[in-house]
Amino acid sequence: MRDAVEKNEPEAGLDRLHTYVVKFVRARCEERGISCPREKPLHSIFGEYVKRLRQEGQIRSEIPSGS
Repeated sequence: MRDAVEKNEPEAGLDRLHTYVVKFVRARCEERGISCPREKPLHSIFGEYVKRLRQEGQIRSEIPSGS
C-alpha cells in the first residue's frame, strides 16, 4: 500500500487496503463461526461481526448514530 502511494498510485493503494481489510474481517468472522460467502459485501460481513461481538459482551457501548 505504501509503495503504491509513494509511486503516486493512490487507487492501487486503496485497492490493496480494501483487499487486506476484507481478508482480515473474514478471518475474524471465521474464528467466531460467522458465515461469510465470497459474494457477501464487506459492510454486511462487518455488521455481522459487530453484532457477534455485542452478543459476546466484547462491545459494551453503543455507537451514536449520525444526526
